[in-house]
Amino acid sequence: MNYTDIFSMSGWQTIGDDTQYLIYETENEYVIAFYGSNSKADWKNNFAFRKKPYKNMPVPFSVHRGFLKVWKLINDHFIDLVKNVNKPITVIGHSYGGAIATLCMEDLWFNYPEKRVGLKLITYGSPRIIGWKNYNKIKERWSNSVIYSNRIDLVSNIPPFIWGYRHVKKRTFIKSKHPMRFKENHMIWNYEKG
Repeated sequence: MNYTDIFSMSGWQTIGDDTQYLIYETENEYVIAFYGSNSKADWKNNFAFRKKPYKNMPVPFSVHRGFLKVWKLINDHFIDLVKNVNKPITVIGHSYGGAIATLCMEDLWFNYPEKRVGLKLITYGSPRIIGWKNYNKIKERWSNSVIYSNRIDLVSNIPPFIWGYRHVKKRTFIKSKHPMRFKENHMIWNYEKG
């Protein structure tokens, strides 16, 4: 299955303060997809860069404030949604949706130890969202992840590394078809071609 095809499907639902998601189920897999930024509320959250502690965790770690706020508004819905799913779960997201997918993966991994074997994350052009502090103690949560990034995609390079942010896994880089077209390098169709 080409997961990028999901982003052109219809049936997206809105939850929280304007996060779009889609559930796609096959005989062998349950997919939760999160869409990229498409509203003022999304952009406001994108630029809430300051890190915030992810509270009440055995190992405390910091997260991008805006994305954590969004995830905390909607996480109970997804925790309940997968409670009775008995097949592998794949969480995917593009851009802003990749950040939300990353937090969804962590929450499912933390709350459902029995589902960890079949749980995976795939993101396209996702920004950095996790702080450096204590990352080595929690990195196992994203061990079954693929983070696709275009070297020229500005979104996948923010917030800056020097601000204490990192991607949850080493990125898999795709080749840019349009080196000088920064906006196009972030679009999902460019990731599909890459």
